[in-house]
Amino acid sequence: MREKMGRERAQTLVEFALTLPIFLLILFGLIEFGFLFQAWLTVQNSVQAGTRFAVTGRGYADPTVDAWDQNRLQLIKDQVRNAGRSLRIDDSASPLQPGYFNVKIHASNLPEPTPGAEYPGGPNDRVAVDVTFNHELMTPIFHSIVPWIRLRAHSEMINERFRHPGYGTPPGELPPTIEPTPVRWYIAGYVYTTEGAPIGGVTISGLPDAPVTDSSGYYFAQVDDGWSGVVMPQLAPYVFNPITRTYSNVSADRPGQDYTGY
Repeated sequence: MREKMGRERAQTLVEFALTLPIFLLILFGLIEFGFLFQAWLTVQNSVQAGTRFAVTGRGYADPTVDAWDQNRLQLIKDQVRNAGRSLRIDDSASPLQPGYFNVKIHASNLPEPTPGAEYPGGPNDRVAVDVTFNHELMTPIFHSIVPWIRLRAHSEMINERFRHPGYGTPPGELPPTIEPTPVRWYIAGYVYTTEGAPIGGVTISGLPDAPVTDSSGYYFAQVDDGWSGVVMPQLAPYVFNPITRTYSNVSADRPGQDYTGY
């Protein structure tokens, strides 16, 4: 009888030893997913908070003094950063390190044709905010496999008419006639290696002004409403996937037009 009970206890211990790692793996997976989901929600909320702040025009400067509205641009970025303060942001991190946090702000019209330049937009312009954050995994078992996961968020709205049509017009003079703003859309994305490293200096031929990717692998171009064309990234000795992208009668913004370089 004692021998039988001893065998049953031994069997129970073996079964427990076999199921414990699986149970811990599921438990740590649920915890890690909770952290990841919270970070994703925070990134989404931060980009929306920044866009809502941008459309109000708060902090805008006289365009004759600061045509690019740099003060307002920084205020928008501060708003995004403040909304994402619960994230584990590392200001010294590179695009391939955990904690990297980056905000890009673009508008449908620029003071002058400068491809890829950041600008919060004037009244009635479309403003777009993009946020990139590298979320570091917390549990050692998952961190050893994938140290971090890149989270992205995008939001865009139409700016309010925060400047009066007669802004800057001397007293007694009628404001100039405002011509309707032509409709323009943007095409933007990132270029990375297969390992996820950004590739700078890639010429995106086929787009207006042939934009070149910056150090974070980002490119940005504006096209007229109804624009069509074939776009091809070029930088020796890389081969890119997809090789080309064909656009026909563009009638909306096209973010996320990424390429992978081999």
